[in-house]
Amino acid sequence: MIWYFKNDKCYEYPSNQVISNDLVDRFHHSVYENSDEMEIYYSLQYIKDNLISNLSVVFSLDELSVNYGFNNDINFEFCNKNNIRYRYEERGGGCMVLFPGNIIIQDVYRGFDFNRLKYFIHDFVEWLQMFGVDAIVNGNDVLVDGKKIIGTVAYVLPNPYKGWVYFLVSISINSDLDLINNICLKPSIKLPGALSTYGITTEEVMDWVLNWFNNHQYIEGEM
Repeated sequence: MIWYFKNDKCYEYPSNQVISNDLVDRFHHSVYENSDEMEIYYSLQYIKDNLISNLSVVFSLDELSVNYGFNNDINFEFCNKNNIRYRYEERGGGCMVLFPGNIIIQDVYRGFDFNRLKYFIHDFVEWLQMFGVDAIVNGNDVLVDGKKIIGTVAYVLPNPYKGWVYFLVSISINSDLDLINNICLKPSIKLPGALSTYGITTEEVMDWVLNWFNNHQYIEGEM
């Protein structure tokens, strides 16, 4: 099952019908507001209640926000003065600035196989190369001209959700290094990049991402 958020609404793909339920509200809240609960567990509960094998959720961000982790590497004073939303990310360490138009992907499925994320990254890099963008995989990231345009994380969940895999992908369409330096107290190890620099739009990336997940619906035992 695939959901995507755009212009403050949630749609099911490929029907493009607007959907509204408690899980949708929780997901939207989790992107911009502080929360002690993790959106991944909302996904798992929905999956179990509806007897589906996976849930892929794609966000097109509509406002500037900041995720920060246990290192507290965030300039709260600057954020408050400029009305920038921020939220604590339980599993995060540093500070990540999310710009309007950037895309966040969360995928939860049953199994122990990380190949799904590897396939996604491989295919996305090949797609970028069709635009003449020289993207390379560097550990858990994708770099273009030495700058980070994709960050990923994937892990097998602990009990009581053993047997489920979660992966998160952040795709940078837009970026502002001066603003990042004002918000984040520590400099980035990898300089942030932006696909808009190469003429690639949020709409183009969103269309590709949704089509990819629609063509790679997870079926337990096939990945």
